Amino acid sequence: MRNSILTTLCLIWCALPCAAADISISAAKLLPDSPTNTISLKAKVVTYASANYFYIEEDNRNMGIKVEKTAHGLTVGMRADVTGTMKTNSNRERAILAAIAAHNGDGTVAPVGTNNLALGGGNWNVVGTGGQKGTSSSIGLNNIGLLVKTWGKYQLIDSTNFTVDDGSGLYIKCTVPAGTFLYSEWQYIAVTGICSIYKPNSTTYWPTIMVRDIQVVSPIYVIEMIDIPAGSFVMGTVGTGGDENPQHSVTLGAYSIGKYEVTRGQYQAFMDSGGYTNSSYWSTAGWSWKLSYSPTEPYYWAAAQDWYGGQPFTQTDSFPVVGVSYYESEAFCNWAGGHLPTEAQWERAACWTVSSARVYPWGDTWNNEYCNNWYDSNAASGGYQKYQTAPVGSYSSYGSPSGCQDMAGNVWEWCKDWYQSNYYSTSPSSDPQGPTSGSYRVLRGGGWYGNDNTCRCAYRGLDPPYNYSSHRGFRLVR
Repeated sequence: MRNSILTTLCLIWCALPCAAADISISAAKLLPDSPTNTISLKAKVVTYASANYFYIEEDNRNMGIKVEKTAHGLTVGMRADVTGTMKTNSNRERAILAAIAAHNGDGTVAPVGTNNLALGGGNWNVVGTGGQKGTSSSIGLNNIGLLVKTWGKYQLIDSTNFTVDDGSGLYIKCTVPAGTFLYSEWQYIAVTGICSIYKPNSTTYWPTIMVRDIQVVSPIYVIEMIDIPAGSFVMGTVGTGGDENPQHSVTLGAYSIGKYEVTRGQYQAFMDSGGYTNSSYWSTAGWSWKLSYSPTEPYYWAAAQDWYGGQPFTQTDSFPVVGVSYYESEAFCNWAGGHLPTEAQWERAACWTVSSARVYPWGDTWNNEYCNNWYDSNAASGGYQKYQTAPVGSYSSYGSPSGCQDMAGNVWEWCKDWYQSNYYSTSPSSDPQGPTSGSYRVLRGGGWYGNDNTCRCAYRGLDPPYNYSSHRGFRLVR
């Protein structure tokens, strides 16, 4: 009888709703919608606060969530204890309907840097109403509910809304709290806020940013792209022998390529977004290299540099990133929603006019003062003499026919292709991707120590993918 009574009491107790003590935000999001199953979260950082709701986030920045509660009294920078139940709103965003929200200390988390294509991300552990659904056409890891930061071209919509275009092809709608002043004359901005979701029609879910902070920035933080139309061009040079021969016709589909080499400012955003800790951005070989050598930033990352006993100088955010291996360059491009250019894409953008190729981006005659190279010694005309890079676009009058800058000199640029000396004799005529394997990756552009030969648009450099130097960089293709 006594055991029977105890069993009955246990069953009754287990059936009563109770709070799951001090669970993580991830664990909360995994739970289904339920008005009866109470959950409890402790000391989570408040990252955004409005009158009737706020957002909380884990200290390690792996997960955030909306909390609905009127008169909560919390502000950004506080820690919150939250007790409530899980729900999913009409925009498919998971949230906590809170009965209790209490201040419990203070704390801060830094925003996760991201590009527009990665905002929102894909589905995360969606089973029934559990998990977190992603947004339409987004790539990468789910980041709904997280404090994020992105950069782009600003376009005012109305008194509380604007868009940000980072060149990825996805315009992000941003909403500011009432009373925030927006100015039509802004051009480029950095936006910090919460990644959320909105539903513009019955089938589409787009990411949106609930803005916490706006900074007016230089356009150098935005990856400006040049559109290259589909068509054919002649690749290589005239001659007998050599790895640039034979000349051959190549047909490419339309693509976009970075107007400039990827800058330090743009690479910083990749690092801020966990670029060196998130394996999803890396190839298998690249991640293996990363684990072996444990880099946390490119070589030569410090702003102050003095290469080879030459001239001390200071790298700013507008300088090209250097000291990156092929693997790091590849990871950045994956993060940015693109890839490294193939040799053919690079050469087409560097030298092809409507009907013919140029030897150099600006024409067929070499001039030391038209790019950052070893012999560019005229400082009075803007030259950057030896041993250093130049801010991207410093030789703006001598770009390529397509409008790309610095495709001769400044830094050698990693290409997607494996190197093979006789590849041109066997390469396909349509969208060649290079050999399927090899020991070296192709480099193009000549770098700051280049000369009239290595800075030719058809010149092919090569290096093992794990190497890096003060004259290696890259540009993005989508």
